[in-house]
Amino acid sequence: MALDADLQEKKNSLSEFVILTKSILNYLPAVLTNQKDKGDYRIYLNEQAGVRKFIRPINLNFFIHDSSDFEIKYQAFLAILLRIKNGERDFFNDELLIIDQTLYTIQQSIGAGLDLLVNPNSARKHVGNRFEELVKCVFTEIGVSNKKNGITNSLRNR
Repeated sequence: MALDADLQEKKNSLSEFVILTKSILNYLPAVLTNQKDKGDYRIYLNEQAGVRKFIRPINLNFFIHDSSDFEIKYQAFLAILLRIKNGERDFFNDELLIIDQTLYTIQQSIGAGLDLLVNPNSARKHVGNRFEELVKCVFTEIGVSNKKNGITNSLRNR
C-alpha cells in the first residue's frame, strides 16, 4: 500500500502502527530538505518544485528519528505494557521515558507523514483518528476493555 493511503487507513493493532511508523521514519530523510531548531523542537521543511511544506514541530527529547532505534524502544515498550497488564505499577524514569518516546514517535511520525502527503483538511481529521486508534490499541494491549463502561468493568475484575 502506498504510504499516503496507509496513513489514511484505520489501524487495529500496535503492530500496524509500528510498521507505519518505521515506513515514515525511513521516508522522512529522503524528502526533508531543511530544518531549524528552536529550543527542544525541530521544524522540518520539504521543498519541491517551489512548493514548501512544513511538518509539525518535533520535540528532540522524545522523537526517535532512526527506525532501528525505534524498533529497540518499541520492544522495550511492549515489555513494559506486559508488566502493566500484569499489575505492576512501579517503573524507573528511563522506562517511563521509553513509553513517552515510543508513543510520541508513533503519533508525531503519522502527523508528519500526513503533513507531507495528504491534503491539509483531510490530514487533521486523520491525525485525530489515528490517535484515538492508538490509544485504543494501547488499552487493549494492557487488558483494559474499550467498550462502554469497559474501563470500570475491567478494573473491577482485578
